[in-house]
Amino acid sequence: MSKKWNVLVYQASDNNLSEEMIWALKDIIEAPKEDFRAIVQFDPLGTKPRRYDSEKKPQVAVASLPPSITGTRVNTDLIPDKDIEAAFDKTTWCKEMKGSLTGISKSIEMHIPLGDPPPPESFAAQAAAVKTQIEKALGLTPDYYAIKSALSELSGNFQEDEPVGSSEESSSTGSPSPALTQVQKQLCLSWVERASAALEFTETFDDFKEFLEENSAAPEMIEQFIDEYLAKDDDQRNMVVLSGHGSGAVGDFLTDDGSLTALSITSLAKLLEGKKIDILAMESCLMSMAEVCYEVRVHNQCVKFVVGSEGLMLNSGWPYKHILKILQDAPSISAEELTKEIVKVYISYYRDYEVAGLSTDHSAIRLECMETLKDEFKKLVDELKKGLNEKSETEELDVTRHRVLVSLLLAHWEAQSYNDEQYVDLWDFCDRLSVHYPELTNECEDVKKAVKNVVMISGYTGAAFQHSHGLSIYFPWAEDDYATEYEKLQFAVDTEWAGFLKEFLKKTRRMRRDQAAQKDNDLLRFDVADFGVDLPVVGAYRKPKAGTKRKPKAGTKRYLMGYLKGDMKNPPAGFYQMDCEAAGGDCKKVDKR
Repeated sequence: MSKKWNVLVYQASDNNLSEEMIWALKDIIEAPKEDFRAIVQFDPLGTKPRRYDSEKKPQVAVASLPPSITGTRVNTDLIPDKDIEAAFDKTTWCKEMKGSLTGISKSIEMHIPLGDPPPPESFAAQAAAVKTQIEKALGLTPDYYAIKSALSELSGNFQEDEPVGSSEESSSTGSPSPALTQVQKQLCLSWVERASAALEFTETFDDFKEFLEENSAAPEMIEQFIDEYLAKDDDQRNMVVLSGHGSGAVGDFLTDDGSLTALSITSLAKLLEGKKIDILAMESCLMSMAEVCYEVRVHNQCVKFVVGSEGLMLNSGWPYKHILKILQDAPSISAEELTKEIVKVYISYYRDYEVAGLSTDHSAIRLECMETLKDEFKKLVDELKKGLNEKSETEELDVTRHRVLVSLLLAHWEAQSYNDEQYVDLWDFCDRLSVHYPELTNECEDVKKAVKNVVMISGYTGAAFQHSHGLSIYFPWAEDDYATEYEKLQFAVDTEWAGFLKEFLKKTRRMRRDQAAQKDNDLLRFDVADFGVDLPVVGAYRKPKAGTKRKPKAGTKRYLMGYLKGDMKNPPAGFYQMDCEAAGGDCKKVDKR
């Protein structure tokens, strides 16, 4: 007789989570599993992935090993699976490298807003030519050394003293092509280095293949694991748990330390396409977002429920011992009830951590209601756009526009936020907006009702996330913090929230000091792109560490300008150097020696 529930856990732990995931593994291995099947793929720090299958016996005799204090021997239950080793053959390697090189070209378009002026056409053509050269070198048989040489050449183009695009290069009109700024060079170099990271420490194709096998974020690895172990029978149910670092709607998912690739939300949704999954659980930070859930729903109507957190998730993750007991006590439990019970157990478990000052949250999401939420939220966005974009024909319209802007700022300010204030709880934001702009009460109430239909249960512990209601949305404060990759998400497009955000952030941006008087004075004008900086490598929590409350996200204009979070919510695009004489000051040169 087949077991009712099939539990697949993918642990992307080639990072600082490796130790905590061993604890989770021990819980899973020790749990009685007579009535359900558990399969885990564990990607440890610095070595190949291993698998645990509750229906496979250990390959090493237990009697031949030293005793374990807990009675659980992870080394014997985690076996190197031949299927994992076969996952990356030369064909897959070709695909992996071509994908990375395509990312180099696409990154030019993606990061154009971060540079001023935009990259010259000559640079785009050069990058495309190098990409073609590398793909040709791959051919049908991967040429490791050709790839390594070509990437090294491309990397060198961004490390030279002279900027890419010199005065010798002319456009079709005969005028010089603008030089690539230091900031743009660093952004492009970061993509090249990402593609060549594995090559730096390897000398042969086999070495490189082994490096790829350690890369938990490779879509092929995750998809191969899920496809192999999903229960196909109609009377069986599947829960897939993706455990690792998360960034929410914007950023990477399931990142490794120094990985070659990472999942985006769009690639995650496409990876799950057509798969029979009853519950998708994301044991990661920041993943209970409207954009994430809607993207999954668009690509896979089979996924019925999602479990996730709006805020940060502690490194210790799920209390598997207690969560799996739900299946032990009720092996025929429905997917809906299991989803809700997981949230209850999680919140109950972490309530003990409140005395240590720790906070967390968890939510159970019903995906079939996401379409209604999208529709109701679009109605609200449409009304907000009217308030922002009315022509200023009368004083009354100006007052209306000002009220909309101020009401949105106040609602945003008060609403529950996450991820260094880049995301807000959707229900709480609408609740505060209706207080500050009563004319939108009906639209806000409709969105709140839709959220309640989507979120079956939401819970929190501690102070930090107490106004969480289960689902967040992207809402950055600063125009320079806006990520253009957000526009790839279907929720952002279908609700037109991405377009509204860009307009709103533009209208609420602070002007430079003395901008009206100095707007034509290029000698005193300084822009973000005038500052040459090296973009640092950032670490990770259960999310890539974007910064602290007092330090802006690395790689943004806000970071490059040296702003602190407390300075301005939406700072100017640069500044005008102070005109001492005009200000009545002493403009004599100062000897700084």
